[in-house]
Amino acid sequence: MNITDQSNTCINNSNWIWLPEREYPDLQKCDYNILDLEKKYPRLDTYGAAEFIRDYNFEKKVAKAEIKVCGDTYYRLFLNGEYLTTGPVAAGGDFLCLKQPRYYYYQPLTVFPESNKISFYALVLLGPVMQTEYSFGRGGFCLWAKLTFEDGTCEEIITDGLWKCRSADRYITPASYDQAVKENDFINAEIVESVWNLKQSFIPVMDEEVIIPNESSAITVPVGETVIKEIEFDKIYSAYIGLNISGKANIKAYYYEIPQLFSQTDCEKIHTEGALEYKSLHYHSVGFLKLEITNEDTNPIDVSPYLIFTHYPIGAEGEFVSSDGDLNKVYDVCKWTLKICRQTLHLDSPKHQEPLACAGDYAIETLMDSTCFDDMRLSEFDVMRIADNLVINNGRIFHTGYSMLWIQMLWDTYMFTANRDLLEYCADALNLLLNRFDSYLGSNGLLEKAPDYMFLDWNVVEGYTLHHPPKFLGQTALCMFYLGGLGYAAKVFNELNRTEHCKACLEKAENLKAAIEKNLYDKEVGLFFDGLPTDNCLPSNTWLPDNENKRHFSKHSNILAVLYGAVNGDNAKRILDRVIEDNTLPDIQPYFMHYMFGALTKENLMEPYFMQLLNRWKEIVAKCDKGLQEGWFAPDDNGDYPFDYSHAWGGTPAYYIPKTLLGLEVLEAGYKKIKILPKLYGLEWAKISIPTPFGMISCYLEKGKEPQLNVPEGIKVV
Repeated sequence: MNITDQSNTCINNSNWIWLPEREYPDLQKCDYNILDLEKKYPRLDTYGAAEFIRDYNFEKKVAKAEIKVCGDTYYRLFLNGEYLTTGPVAAGGDFLCLKQPRYYYYQPLTVFPESNKISFYALVLLGPVMQTEYSFGRGGFCLWAKLTFEDGTCEEIITDGLWKCRSADRYITPASYDQAVKENDFINAEIVESVWNLKQSFIPVMDEEVIIPNESSAITVPVGETVIKEIEFDKIYSAYIGLNISGKANIKAYYYEIPQLFSQTDCEKIHTEGALEYKSLHYHSVGFLKLEITNEDTNPIDVSPYLIFTHYPIGAEGEFVSSDGDLNKVYDVCKWTLKICRQTLHLDSPKHQEPLACAGDYAIETLMDSTCFDDMRLSEFDVMRIADNLVINNGRIFHTGYSMLWIQMLWDTYMFTANRDLLEYCADALNLLLNRFDSYLGSNGLLEKAPDYMFLDWNVVEGYTLHHPPKFLGQTALCMFYLGGLGYAAKVFNELNRTEHCKACLEKAENLKAAIEKNLYDKEVGLFFDGLPTDNCLPSNTWLPDNENKRHFSKHSNILAVLYGAVNGDNAKRILDRVIEDNTLPDIQPYFMHYMFGALTKENLMEPYFMQLLNRWKEIVAKCDKGLQEGWFAPDDNGDYPFDYSHAWGGTPAYYIPKTLLGLEVLEAGYKKIKILPKLYGLEWAKISIPTPFGMISCYLEKGKEPQLNVPEGIKVV
């Protein structure tokens, strides 16, 4: 991905258009996002839709159209009646209320009309609906195209006041469509001030695939009757709901991942006056649909449901198959869940669709990308957009601990891609982040003045959620993440030849390590405890609970201590042995098992524990193999938390299974130099393939036989 080549002039010199304010005064401004946890801005509660059309007729045939397009906050674009793309590419965002994102991203695409006529149609929404959607606070649509004719001549076209528009009033709410509403006449669009800071998207247009349910026949509804039908799909999909409806009807479409979650489902309501092909405007996480169809026609009607599956385009894929069928299924479900979470940004899940605040999730998904798919551009783009958020917020993102994991994500992405420009792009954000953490240090050398100690894990301990634990439960983990972040920052600065910055990070890490050992290690117990019982230095709030005078021990702090080098050697091994075997310590969720595997790998302890720990995924995959369950125990005191089944943060087996069996370690950025030490870990046989920039590394392992290893030319194996 070339992040320095930005040809934005043409579209930035184009016009943004919208519904004329005189005719549509109430459909001009909208919220910046739907989050605003700190209540900085008043809610406008504005939702609407606009349609734009423009026909061009030429005396000669258009052979090629190079299009650049953007809209605020959602659009679907068609050319000559054929669907082209949905956008915009997500700006990123954070749970901290960003009044405006740093950049808005336009999509470049090339099509070959082979026609004398060019007809554009765009449906553009006003107002964010999903957590990932950000707006610049008003409606707008922009398009630039370079047309190349069959004789080689060219012409440019842009959005202007000659485009026609109207409000699409049939879209009543984000989940309600009424075909009975009278359509408005088209009028000339109005050119509006360009408030959008446009930059080219670095990723390709999303793929869309039609998915037919397990029972593919149409649902027939007799005259005057209501039919309720549950439709099952083979997997959980990130998808738009589609319905082919033959006549007048009232329909409620409920979507959910598994039947047990029906009580938490949402519903789309569709009223038709005649035949209609309905397509939802927002993708959901769908394993099942329940349709309640009332026939209001004078004849029987048919309704054919389907899904339009949206995901990041897939090229070459990694593979794992072995003698353990249950383990194969774990890998497959983790990999599938990653696939449905790869949209215009990585998602925590298509059900929640959280913004890029959750860097811990996306750091794990980046590593999963490296073993599952051959395209790391989405990870690079996520790293950049998180950097943009850090710059806007002077080095802060909402989840304090996750910001340290962004540094690790940056380094890991670089090691897989060797994209030095990425390090350069993120250097300013990295400095701001490290300066902010410097300001959190107290006189004892620990993080005493952090705004919070989140995020740690998705469970409840001592009556507190570890989403945002009090100091006595979260301080040590945050210090460990900081210790790791300093180590990765030193690597980044070293790669950029910023010697003084690198040296400073290493010195800070040594000082922090000494402070951790002095203040947070209990020699009698032989473990690190989770934080000091002293009062908070900052006023308590929702995310920073009052502290208690308690000393608490957990697996979390001690796993991180080993992983990030607060303890090494025999003492590290002893701590990991105890953490795994001691059931009196609070348990960890699948998300945190990623750090466990990292610590075991660091201390060469995968051999006795790897397969034992992987068995926990077998249990949840046996319950649901359509998508990955968010955790293996409910993270609340009541035990009734409604897990989602599309959460990739727990998918680390898709990374660690192939990596561990291959014994793979990338020694030089871009896979130029690697180490491989294949091992079966008790399996009878295994077949593994991992994509690299040079092609696929493949290996066949069988008990009692030499590994059959194939490494592409250009990779040095040591």
